[in-house]
Amino acid sequence: MEIATRPKDLIAFQWGYCPSRLPWEDLFYRIGDALRWRLDDEGRIRPWVYFKGALQAGNIGDPLLRDLLVRGLHLNGLDIECAACGASGVAIRIRDGRIVGLEAARADCDVAVVGRDGQIHPRPDLDDPPMPILEVRSRVLATCEGTVIPGIHAP
Repeated sequence: MEIATRPKDLIAFQWGYCPSRLPWEDLFYRIGDALRWRLDDEGRIRPWVYFKGALQAGNIGDPLLRDLLVRGLHLNGLDIECAACGASGVAIRIRDGRIVGLEAARADCDVAVVGRDGQIHPRPDLDDPPMPILEVRSRVLATCEGTVIPGIHAP
């Protein structure tokens, strides 16, 4: 897959802790990075919640789902096209809670779960579920296992 130009070579996606709708450079991912989740004040990962504040940050998704394809987008919210073949739709491949690469996205949903057998299961129910707003003081980020990630914090 060959991707045409992207600002700063960024691909936006929504899974894990999403700090805002604008790029937050301190929290950019690279291939091989573990997904980050914001902990609540009791040290738990709360799935599918927004955090009260001006940044519209939230834990998008569920850390128990660790093998996924999640649609990648331009920063303007539009689909990314393959520069080589013109196909529309790129997905971030997440394996065992880590970003491992890019693949073709599913046309029928933004999130697909990859089964143990490698089969891809579209999950349109995960595209836009209801999300309550949670008030927390904690800025601690952790992996999907709950291991605290040192050196970076939620804004």
